[in-house]
Amino acid sequence: MKKIITIMTMLTVCAAAFAQNANKNLIVYFSLYGNQKTTLTDAVTEASRMMYNGKLCGNTEVIAKMIQEEVGGDVVLIETQNKFSDGYNAVLEEGKHTKNTKYKATTTKVDMSKYDNVFIGFPAWWYDMPDPIFDFLDKHDLSGKNVYVFATSGGSGLMRSVSEIQAAEPKASVHKSGFHVYYTGTARAKADVSKWLKNVGAK
Repeated sequence: MKKIITIMTMLTVCAAAFAQNANKNLIVYFSLYGNQKTTLTDAVTEASRMMYNGKLCGNTEVIAKMIQEEVGGDVVLIETQNKFSDGYNAVLEEGKHTKNTKYKATTTKVDMSKYDNVFIGFPAWWYDMPDPIFDFLDKHDLSGKNVYVFATSGGSGLMRSVSEIQAAEPKASVHKSGFHVYYTGTARAKADVSKWLKNVGAK
């Protein structure tokens, strides 16, 4: 009986510790899905989304949720002031020319004082981070935070994102090893996400 009580006590303590640490994690991401005028996009655009746990999600959102499942925390979508078009060709042009245009500005506001660790995710657009990410960083101070970068793409990888985020947030500690997955591998990325989190000391 004493052993059972001891085990139950240990489990309770571990659960409490996990919950305490989880509350310090913010997983924030930008995704085309959730930032379009409707969800009725064409077949090509739909390559950026998939079913995950019974819900239609953007690929970057899926990775954000996988991170949450591993370390806990709050998942937040970065939303733009103006929504992107539904058609693939239109989105390509809007994504290419977001700098200093109406598609850059974001409305998402987060109280950063609640968090110690910030995971920032995005799909690679035109060999760079989408400009809404830069706008979000302009509006939020990540000083003193541990920052981890993750991305999905059609092949371009993390590119300059780690150094760009470090330049935008010079007083944050941005881990040099980010996570990237090709969009067709998103559904199978759970083990790789877990391995990455362990390697960077976030788990």
